[in-house]
Amino acid sequence: MDTITALALELLQATKTLVERCEQEDWDAIAPIQAQREQLVAALDKESQQPYPRDVLVGCRSLLTEAQALEQRATQILTQQKEEAGEAFQKLKAADKARKAYDRFR
Repeated sequence: MDTITALALELLQATKTLVERCEQEDWDAIAPIQAQREQLVAALDKESQQPYPRDVLVGCRSLLTEAQALEQRATQILTQQKEEAGEAFQKLKAADKARKAYDRFR
């Protein structure tokens, strides 16, 4: 297997792992996986400057397209979690405000 395909497969696998961790809400695992993905993208960018047969590049494009779709899924999950956390924070602030108002009348 050529280097560029191996890198693309590794990126795809790392992205699958990222989505799995997002679905499991394993937030501590996300940053290291993302750092690994960034390194793989940089390596892919460098490797893509080398001449490869068209069929190899077409295969890599297919792997990268799949990785991008998975990345979009991870982004959706993270965005949803961010919104839910924001809503929970706003509820906590409202409850704290209500508690402070109640305490003034005790």
